[in-house]
This record gives sequence, C-alpha cells and structure tokens, in this order.
Amino acid sequence: MKFKAMKTIIAPTDFSDTSINAVLFAADMALAVHARLQIYHAVPVHAVLIDNWDYDVEYAATEEAMQRLEALQEKVKDYTHHRLSIDVQLEYGDIDSVLEKTCKHIIPFAVVMPATE
Repeated sequence: MKFKAMKTIIAPTDFSDTSINAVLFAADMALAVHARLQIYHAVPVHAVLIDNWDYDVEYAATEEAMQRLEALQEKVKDYTHHRLSIDVQLEYGDIDSVLEKTCKHIIPFAVVMPATE
C-alpha cells in the first residue's frame, strides 16, 4: 500500500481584514479537499541591531506577531469547529522569499492570498 501525503494549503497573513478573509477562505478550501492549513506571517529582518533598544523592539514585534498568529489559529479552529489541522509559522524575511522557500520544500496544494494593489 502506498502512503499518500496529506495536502497542504498555505495562507500568508499580515493580519489585515483582507488577509484574514483569505485565511478563512483557505480554511474552507482545506475542509473541502481534506487538506491541512498552514498560516504564515513574515517579520521583516533588520540588517543591523544598533543597541539593546533595537533588540527590545525586534523582540516585542516578534512576540506580538506570534500572539496574533496564535489568536488567528484559535479563530480558524472555532470557525471550522476544530475539524481542521492548522499550523502557524512565523518566519523572518519578506513574505515572497518565505513563500518561495516553503513552496519548494512542501509543494502545497494551493497558496491562498488576498488580492492587493
């Protein structure tokens, strides 16, 4: 018997209303095709940390982003009545690079993103 890997749908978010709607759409799609959902957020990397104040700001931004990702994960779990496998990923860099690297590694079923200008 051949093992079939579970499909993955990736949904990046910047926590805007539009991107959260795209995540919820991705959740609906994942339920329909029996896939798991991975929600990504990218935190920009600053090339140089000048002093401890910069480090504290960077750390605070990372902590806030992780809290928001976890809250979104709970929202999607409630939205899907806990019928969906949902992972959250906080990555550093620009979202385009993060998605390119991830898609080469995972080869997702779909990437669901909001339409922007």
